[in-house]
Amino acid sequence: MEHTPTSASGGAGRFVSTSPVALSAGSSVHAAPRQPLTSRAGSLTEGGLSKPLGSIQVLVSERVSLPASLSCAALGSLQTSSAAEEAFVSCSSLPAVAAKSPSAQRSPPWKCGRLYFVSPTTALDVGAADYNTVYPRCCSLEYLAGLAVAAYIILYGFAAIRDFCDRHAKYYWIKLVYPTPLFLRLGTNGYDNLTDKQWTGFCGQYPKLLGVALLLGAWSALCRDSRASSPPSSSSSPLSAFTTGKQRADVGDRRPPGTPLASVYQLCSHAALTLAERVILYRSSCIPAFYTVVGVVFVIFVHGPHFFLPLLIIIANYVIFSRLQRWCPYWLFMVIMWAAHVTLLYLIEINDGFEQTYWLQYFVPTSEKVAWAVLAEVRIPLWKQRMRWCVAFRMSTLRLIAFNYDLWEATHAAARARDRARAKHDTGCVECAQLREQNAASAAALPAEALRCYKYRTEYARDPADYNFLNYAAYVLFPPLYLAGPMSSFNAFVSHMRVPSTSMPLRKMVRYAFGILRIYITEYTLLHFVHIPCLGSYAFVILRMTLLEQAHFLFYMLAYLWLKFSFIWKSSRLFAMFSGIEVPEDMRRCFGNTLTVRGFWRDWHASFNLWIVRYMYIPMGGRSRVALSVLPIFLFIAVWHDPALHLVKWAVCIAAMFVAEVAVSGCFGWAAAAFRREMAAAAPTGAVSDAALENGRPTNCAPRRSLLARLARLSARRLSPRTRAWLHRQIRVVGGMSTVFALIVANLIGFSMQNSSATIAKIGTTLEPTDAEDIIARSFSQLTPWFATGLLVSLYTLSSLAVIDRDMQAHMMSWLRQQYKLNKRTSGATPVEGRT
Repeated sequence: MEHTPTSASGGAGRFVSTSPVALSAGSSVHAAPRQPLTSRAGSLTEGGLSKPLGSIQVLVSERVSLPASLSCAALGSLQTSSAAEEAFVSCSSLPAVAAKSPSAQRSPPWKCGRLYFVSPTTALDVGAADYNTVYPRCCSLEYLAGLAVAAYIILYGFAAIRDFCDRHAKYYWIKLVYPTPLFLRLGTNGYDNLTDKQWTGFCGQYPKLLGVALLLGAWSALCRDSRASSPPSSSSSPLSAFTTGKQRADVGDRRPPGTPLASVYQLCSHAALTLAERVILYRSSCIPAFYTVVGVVFVIFVHGPHFFLPLLIIIANYVIFSRLQRWCPYWLFMVIMWAAHVTLLYLIEINDGFEQTYWLQYFVPTSEKVAWAVLAEVRIPLWKQRMRWCVAFRMSTLRLIAFNYDLWEATHAAARARDRARAKHDTGCVECAQLREQNAASAAALPAEALRCYKYRTEYARDPADYNFLNYAAYVLFPPLYLAGPMSSFNAFVSHMRVPSTSMPLRKMVRYAFGILRIYITEYTLLHFVHIPCLGSYAFVILRMTLLEQAHFLFYMLAYLWLKFSFIWKSSRLFAMFSGIEVPEDMRRCFGNTLTVRGFWRDWHASFNLWIVRYMYIPMGGRSRVALSVLPIFLFIAVWHDPALHLVKWAVCIAAMFVAEVAVSGCFGWAAAAFRREMAAAAPTGAVSDAALENGRPTNCAPRRSLLARLARLSARRLSPRTRAWLHRQIRVVGGMSTVFALIVANLIGFSMQNSSATIAKIGTTLEPTDAEDIIARSFSQLTPWFATGLLVSLYTLSSLAVIDRDMQAHMMSWLRQQYKLNKRTSGATPVEGRT
């Protein structure tokens, strides 16, 4: 369980604390005097401190030696990777505190001279230590034992699945590629590089995508250098530098939607503008204009002759909704927008992008095969189609909705949004404080917006003049993010075009790139020995597995998906950063490092989660209507992925789990608060209060108390604070075990093996059903006591390590808030987003 604060924009609600605070009266997490950290460079994610997230977060450190093919052993647990990365809990890895700060003093050294039995979070919970004075996790026997068990389970599973693949490769050898000499000497049967078109296509086109990203980055740097001598206002449009607010509003209201550079041309027509001012306007538009041109060429190259279909929809969305937002009230605008886009998305998906339309194939065929199927004659396309437009348009739909919402907010509620963003991030944002500290030496020469985080740039409404067609087209068609994301809001994208992000200097960018390389090497090695995509496609082969082999296969299926999407999304994020465009980090933690549904959701596809929170969850009422909004949200996510039955089942399962989790979290928070109150009221052992005396003698008729009160008083009198903290953490571990197990089953049903009809070229076919839910149900029916014990041990290990990780990060974030003199976080996260 975690802190579940309410959203600042999501409605009123109380702060439910399920943090790992010791269940003792008056205990404080930070009772010891705080000392600032050593001024050393570090890396901070939204969830805590770690190495750059581009690197695969490997659980097993250098203390446990693994072969190269098993560097993915981390995929079942936490994200520390080596003895150096154990500085995750070391003060040398914490972000630097400003040297000029009056509180910046050298912190005391870590106590790492001996081994301790329990996790360091126990000492933090009982207030016996502060974050930078407690011993590292690597000095805890509890933590090391969890690492050892996780490493053994993952190694054993790898060996079992590899042995199965060696024995059954004859069924799918046609889908394997001949291995390189190095892997051939290691005994592999081949490289599984043909089954998963998404992995194969992205890797095959990687050099071209890298070239486009470098081109965009070089042009962006050139344009920014050329206008560095006279930068525009960082908080608004470049027009703000030499026009009044009324002029800007008039221009924004009069610009004809759908006309590129409309606002610029109208202003330049005014005689009041000098030649220098017109040059500034031209330079401010050179980046979005170049992004738009390259984006259109990119769309033509990728989608083939049907490139004009997504472009027509993109233009129509701007023309319609940029006018509609002026005439409709908020609720009607949202209803029309969502109904139109969901309907359009559904029609595009069920009609396969209208590729089977007769007149389209007659005039602009996409392939000889499709033309023959539709026209009964062979027609050669003008150029090759590399990806169907309907697949990539799913991401474009999210951008269209984001633009429409941001435009409405900027037109009707800009002042309130700006005030809220400033108040929230000036007094409570750790990331903004770190950016100010990181750029302290050059802060005077930087625009104020350069010292702001991604969330601030998203929440801060732009000037109406910024919502022109040129910026809109650049946002929707930006090549590094067009195909797969990560998602960005329109406000943040335009802000980064004006003022590039400073969150990833060159050194961090290089480390991030090496991390991506390690992810690729891990996935490439894994697919030589464990042929996960082939086993998923030839699902009948899975029926030949034993129950233990099926369990390990399901785990490695999730590991494969995690590695694949992590490589794609982190590469796209790096390509965007070449141009100074920052987008949220996806795959922030390993898939096994989770405790709650909302925690898994915000860590897996984090940028999509932020999009859901801003554009769906908060407009639907936020925390005050969470039970009503969860099901529509996850049904939209299912339709967005693919309007298929197995995804509808997934959405229903996740929604039910989410609502149950919110209810359980609320009850747990209430029970924990009541438990603390009862412990505080409990008298010390052997003492009798005056109220319990009658005529100098204890009364024999004490009032009846609830079971919770009795347990609380017994705990206060008989258990030490350290023991209470440890038991409290075990309760959270048990909750995490149930969540992890349910998530594994739900995501396997939704995303891995829904393919009984897609199984191809079966050899030795079976009459048994091969849908994921059938295989999972059959596995449950074959449970044995030994297998159930092993499953419980595995889930306990993952959840225990995840709880320790979350607690250390929570205490670290609390410490940083004190060092930066920020307000305590009491709101701002939603049940979907959770604590960041």
